[in-house]
Amino acid sequence: PMRRLGKNVSQFVMSADGKLSAWVELDSSFVEPKLMLQKTGAPKPEVIPGGGRRSDFVFTPDGKFLLWSQQNMVTALFSVWS
Repeated sequence: PMRRLGKNVSQFVMSADGKLSAWVELDSSFVEPKLMLQKTGAPKPEVIPGGGRRSDFVFTPDGKFLLWSQQNMVTALFSVWS
């Protein structure tokens, strides 16, 4: 279940084929968000590097890409990332 993902988890999404999942995990101070990506059955999730606020996660229909919006720390504008 969800509690195995970590502490302070939000924005959980899963690919249509159920092979990948992604979520945001915040540290105990709720300051440093980490984007986590995990293949089903893998022992540990991968941390996607980078900082800033990330949201609006969606997997492409074929499950090959994860798309999200991320805020630029300098301009405060959002861009789409994959």
